[in-house]
Amino acid sequence: MLELHGVFGTRMRNLSFSLFALLALFTSCQKEVETPKDRQVLVISRTSGQPLPSIEVALNGQFQGYTDEQGYVSALQLTSSDTLIPVEPGFEYTLVTQIETGTQLNTTYWATKKASEKDSLAVALLLDLQNVFGLLPTVPYGTLVSTYDQALAAIALTLAGETQSAERIFDFFDSKRTSELENGPGGFHQFRSVDGAPTGRRWMGDNAWLLIALKNYEEATGTDKYSTLIASLENWLISLNDPVNHGLWGGFEANGDTIHKITEGNIDAFAALDGYTNIHRSIINHLESEKWDDIDGNFVAWPTNPSYNFALDCNTWGYCAFPNFDDASRQAISKYALTVTSTKTAEQISGYCFDEDKDALWFEGTGQVAVMHWVAGDRQSANDVLSELGKGWIVGSSGEGLPYTANQGTSYGADPLWTAADTEPCVSSTAWYLMASFRHNPLFQGRKKSVPIADQFWAP
Repeated sequence: MLELHGVFGTRMRNLSFSLFALLALFTSCQKEVETPKDRQVLVISRTSGQPLPSIEVALNGQFQGYTDEQGYVSALQLTSSDTLIPVEPGFEYTLVTQIETGTQLNTTYWATKKASEKDSLAVALLLDLQNVFGLLPTVPYGTLVSTYDQALAAIALTLAGETQSAERIFDFFDSKRTSELENGPGGFHQFRSVDGAPTGRRWMGDNAWLLIALKNYEEATGTDKYSTLIASLENWLISLNDPVNHGLWGGFEANGDTIHKITEGNIDAFAALDGYTNIHRSIINHLESEKWDDIDGNFVAWPTNPSYNFALDCNTWGYCAFPNFDDASRQAISKYALTVTSTKTAEQISGYCFDEDKDALWFEGTGQVAVMHWVAGDRQSANDVLSELGKGWIVGSSGEGLPYTANQGTSYGADPLWTAADTEPCVSSTAWYLMASFRHNPLFQGRKKSVPIADQFWAP
């Protein structure tokens, strides 16, 4: 009996151990059951540092959605076996961070654009145009240098990863900071010769665009190399404020006279100046009281001249610079739409004019329209405009790119275009093509501003 009891006891102990092991295994399996999490993907341009809109994101190989203006796509209740990744063609993606909380997993990707043939040719044109002073003439072998063109070229070169070439532009202006920007009436001259000698008026809008370019560079590189230049530009723009009737004056003529308030310049300054301050409120008060059309839902350029009341860049830049801009305003740009035959390629091209006389297709402004569509998340319209821009591509006397216009006519108002406007590639149109191709809104700082709802007169 003692022996039997011993065997029975041993068996019972073995059975108890087995049951305990099974229970432990079951409990362990219960603990390993994964809790689903909401997941969010953020896509950021590797070269601009800005969120990329309209990037296709797939969930387990199936379409999930497109990134919004802030670069996000979300999906609910996913497990670790699910994949939520950007798959938009034309970009390469690098996983940067994954931040996990109890209920959510946030993933950030860098997106590096694969340069198309036209992208490469456009960048090559800008690099080839840049001279020993760091400046780019408006067209190959040209004698005119525009401050606005330098700002656009710097933005485009930064997007393309050519930051050293962008810095050469900024270095030139930094070298003229005390002698020009901070001297006399202040501000950089609107134009200069190819060796850097300034001429003409000091146009507020061009200075604002140079500041915009510097802010784009800072965002992309994370450096403050040009902080003193930035501060001087900001101080000069702020000094143009009209504390009585609001808005910023347009700069100074060559003879020292103050230039009247320009719509596009005030839009530029709104985006360029940091934060949301009394200066921004002054700009808004001016634009609302003197430069706004309620029916059209857009800014006006020349309120006292009905034939040229509207200008395309006031509409495109307004949309790109102000948060919550009424999307219906995009439809109003149809007033500038036209189709012409390219002087150089004989192609039929659809695009947009400077104004409502619709006598010349303006490639720079048409590129702005494509950027506006990307900001709106309208992929189809943006790609359609880019396709039309491609039809205007020309081989010039040096390099390839887009000319200023597709045909001869007038610029804004009744002023005739210069002789080579439609036959030589130029800086501004080619730079705006690159911004559209990279889906980059150079006025992004404006859209990010925390403007009180009560101040957003442009919103729906």
